[in-house]
Order: sequence, then C-alpha cells, then structure tokens
Amino acid sequence: MEDIEIQVWPNAALRYDEMLEGWYNFWRNEPLNASIVGELTDEQNKLVLADMLRDTLLEKDTAPSVIAWDKVNKQVAGFVIANQSTSEKLEPTTNNNELNTPMKPFSHYATSPKQSEQMAGLESFLGLAASKVDLFKLYNANKMLYIMITSVRPQYTRRGLANLMTGKMLDVARDCRCSIVTAVSTSTYTQRNKINRFQFEKVLEMDFENNYLNFSSMPEAVRKAHDKAYLLVKRL
Repeated sequence: MEDIEIQVWPNAALRYDEMLEGWYNFWRNEPLNASIVGELTDEQNKLVLADMLRDTLLEKDTAPSVIAWDKVNKQVAGFVIANQSTSEKLEPTTNNNELNTPMKPFSHYATSPKQSEQMAGLESFLGLAASKVDLFKLYNANKMLYIMITSVRPQYTRRGLANLMTGKMLDVARDCRCSIVTAVSTSTYTQRNKINRFQFEKVLEMDFENNYLNFSSMPEAVRKAHDKAYLLVKRL
C-alpha cells in the first residue's frame, strides 16, 4: 500500500475537518450508533457531530491520533482516536483554555429529545464496563490507553488499514508509558482481530439485548451480525 502512510498526529484537533468524512462514516456504520435516530445526511446533524469530534480531540486526556493518510488523494483514509488515564484520581481542571475542555455528555450532541435520549443510552452502555471492572487493580497498572474510535472510510476497507492503525496506536501507548491498552469492541470482526492478531484478552462480555437501552432501535441486520460487546485488554 504505497499510497497509504500511517501517521501520528499529536494535535489532531487542528486538522479535525480532514477527519470528518471518516467520522460521519463511523456514526453511520458502528453497531451501537446504528440505533441513533436521524439521517447523517442532514446538515444540522453533521454540524452537531463535527462539534463532537472537535471536542473529543480537544479533551485534555486525548492521546495522539493515528491517521491512515492517502498520499495520492491527500486525504484521511481512516483514523484511531484514544485517550489515556491514570490510576490516580485526576483533579478537575480550572484552566479555561479550550485545550482542557472537559468532554460534554453525549446527550449534549443531539438535535431532538429522542436523539438526546438515545445518545444517553449509548453513553450508559459504554460506561457499563468501567463500572464493572477496575482494570488498574486487576492488571496492577498505573496508566491506561483506551481505544475509543476506529474508523476506515468505505472506499479504503479490506486493505488492512484498521490493523495497521491499531499496531501504530500500540506504539503510541508505549511512548505514552501506558502499561495496558483497552477497548470496548462492539463489532464481531474487530473483536476477533484484536484477540487473534494483537493478543488482546476478553475481560468482560456485555450482550446488547439485556444491557443496551437502544437495542430495540438497532436495525435487524445489525442485531444479527453484532450481538454483544467485549471489554478487551492488552498488557504492554
């Protein structure tokens, strides 16, 4: 893949607009997101999601992002976004600089009461893992990198970009001196890949039907192909 270069962007927020098409694709196709009402072709929804991406990248604990860069077409083919946290309780920032802006609740990023309710359901599901397992204690770790989002634009799929970007993000985690890397994997395919290719281990399993408030809104095809999420962890 001589046309694709895997890059690390320490300040991805400065170029977040180049990541937007991949971000919209993530919201169209990620299994849990498939339940959120509203068409992403709607311009108001796009503006809301653009704000969410920018705020995520500006959050003070966001790690450098890994980017698959198409050198020929000069565009982002895919990306991985992660954050990092420590076992010590972090004090709330009093700095008003926007680079230290805390992440807003998902329900803030909604264009209707129904969307707000479903976004809150998404946030609740993703928070389940954190409430059930203390990974710092379980792995005797002091710093963790959490892979939040992996996205590859449709025209670049089936080229191994997600694997290349995951491998590079593990390097980022080592550079950040993290002792474990974790992810809540909602896709059956990515679950297998992280376990078989990168030796992640399954710590927790959460089925969508009994744990996800938006389960009834998920398209039937998605429910059949993706029925549970795994909390995955890799020691470094």
